[in-house]
Amino acid sequence: MTNAIDDESTGANSFGVRMRSSAPSPTVPAIERQPPFGISKSVWTGIFYVALLLYVALASSHQRGFIFDDPFIFFRYARNLANGHGWVYNIGQPGYDAATSPLYVLILAAAYKLGVNLVFASGLVFVGGLAGCACLTHATLARLNHWWAGIAAACLIASSPWLFITRGMETALFIGVFALCLYLWVSGATYGLGASLAALVLIRPDGIVLVVLIIAAKWMIDRQPPRRTLIVGAVIAAIWAVYALVAVGSILPDTLAAKIAQGRSGFFGRPFWKGVWWVPIRQHFGIVEAIVTLLGIVGIFIAAMRPELRLVLGVIAAASAITFVAYSLLTVPDYTWYYAPLVYLSVILAALTIEEIGRLASRHHVGLVALPVVVVLILIVVGLNSTEKGPPRPGYEQAAVWINEHTAPSATVTSAEIGLLGWYTNHPMKDYDGLLTPNALGPLERGDMTWWVNGLRPDYWMVPRPHFLEDLPVLQAPWFSQVFHEVYANRHVIIYRRIALAP
Repeated sequence: MTNAIDDESTGANSFGVRMRSSAPSPTVPAIERQPPFGISKSVWTGIFYVALLLYVALASSHQRGFIFDDPFIFFRYARNLANGHGWVYNIGQPGYDAATSPLYVLILAAAYKLGVNLVFASGLVFVGGLAGCACLTHATLARLNHWWAGIAAACLIASSPWLFITRGMETALFIGVFALCLYLWVSGATYGLGASLAALVLIRPDGIVLVVLIIAAKWMIDRQPPRRTLIVGAVIAAIWAVYALVAVGSILPDTLAAKIAQGRSGFFGRPFWKGVWWVPIRQHFGIVEAIVTLLGIVGIFIAAMRPELRLVLGVIAAASAITFVAYSLLTVPDYTWYYAPLVYLSVILAALTIEEIGRLASRHHVGLVALPVVVVLILIVVGLNSTEKGPPRPGYEQAAVWINEHTAPSATVTSAEIGLLGWYTNHPMKDYDGLLTPNALGPLERGDMTWWVNGLRPDYWMVPRPHFLEDLPVLQAPWFSQVFHEVYANRHVIIYRRIALAP
């Protein structure tokens, strides 16, 4: 059997897709066989891809979707690395590797070294990753004879509010390479697939799930191990391992243990499995996600009846399910960006339903193909309008300015969120949420959120308002006023100076 390429003897490839020389399916609408204005489908596809890129670039402007503090953790690691201080958050101080995406840090560090503003660079990565994911998803579905489903999926990906609110994180890069791996697999690539699979794991370690599933699927289809793919992936992994052990001190980030401890503490959001509905509600895009989910449920049955889709969608579904179950069992909190594979799967399934609506409608009248177009446009408009805008964490930057002007450079600072403060102050940061502090894991798991007052002994503590749940135990402690003194406040945050140890 061939390596996922056309099988001349059967007229179909190993995904069950008819070869291009075969007669077109009688169920394909006439509009697909006769492109408008005599322009070839490949030209229309190119125009569509350019439009997607421009749309994502414009839609992500004016701080749309940039609402998290976490990206600034990446930025500080990248700045320190580019400036020759090593893979550290606090210069000259060892600690946990809190950068969950090694490859993302390296990309940002290279951009900073070239003089590119890191916030701007992260925006470029986001636009390229999300638009690339949309285009590659269309290309993959087109290869599987679902060109119109690919169009719908690409539009929904490019306008997904769930993906948009991760701007600045590694999520768009991850989901873009995720889609690239699928496209290269379906296309029959070997060396490129190996490099992409390795990159996926370096962007986010949980990408190993898709790696194992694709390798297993290729092995099953070809009835032999995909040696070229494995060799390329192993070489890249070995290069990273050597560099990481020397420069970082560990091959993979240390953040999962902290996230598990956070979940067990009961102070950090809801359990991961509840986030499927709580994240859309909390971030105000529940309507569009409910529609996509309903369409996706129908898409499950459509995909099950299409032999050419079963293997590819089965791998995506298995990767999404395994990741979801693992994070749920490990008690990871409902961090928005961890749901990206599940969001990706739901979009593709919804797109299959939209394509089927168009196919059935066109049987009655060609003008009814406007129906799926209207559905997609509604989802685009609602999704875009549902996406929150920045600036990220108002009040944090002003607090950082006060710290820079009124405290010694060596003064230590702590907060439930250390990204923006660490980026704008470059002060030594203390972290009681476990990302930088190994000895925080035990107290976190016990739900003890007062240990850090004496355990870390920070000089200053910034508290947002309304207060985070994990900050209340200290704020409500009977000894609080004896230990902390307010020195700065704005509408959004308060800064306290520690004046004593807790009794």
